[in-house]
Amino acid sequence: MRGGAPFSREHQAILQSLEVLRLISDRLQRQEFVDTVDLQLVLKFLRDVGQRCLENTEQLLLRPILARAGANAAVSPLNATIQRHLLVHSLFDQMTQALSSATVGEFGLLSEHYTQLLTDLIFEEDHVLAPLLASLLADNAGIEDLQRFEESEREVSRLALEQMLAIRRLEAKYVNPHCI
Repeated sequence: MRGGAPFSREHQAILQSLEVLRLISDRLQRQEFVDTVDLQLVLKFLRDVGQRCLENTEQLLLRPILARAGANAAVSPLNATIQRHLLVHSLFDQMTQALSSATVGEFGLLSEHYTQLLTDLIFEEDHVLAPLLASLLADNAGIEDLQRFEESEREVSRLALEQMLAIRRLEAKYVNPHCI
């Protein structure tokens, strides 16, 4: 949302972590060795950054806009987006539960769904939702919502920066395992 830039600069980091999750999940499904610490690092990043970005967007932007808009047809896509946010949260919880109960097959399937849904949601937010939100956040209440959102996202940015080096190392490790 900042200056016409993509919805969140953290989205690129989240997409990179989703790719690492996919690589690790693929390896698990082939019954190859995966260091559980690596998987925990990716899930921690997704919890700290990905899930928190969703919560910030939903709670600080989407829900306040819907509350102010009432029956305005222009905001109907926001309801669908909120439903997808809730589904992503649910899939994350199910995925982490499947991992702790050592159900590798179920974890693989859930992580595949989670990765695809969150990737699609990021694309939608960056390319479809951002322009719509820009017009819906033009009034004083919207500007205040956007300021609260950006303030909260600064903390998410800090967390992303702290953990991103580890995600990049994991990506290199799982893309080119023979190099490690």
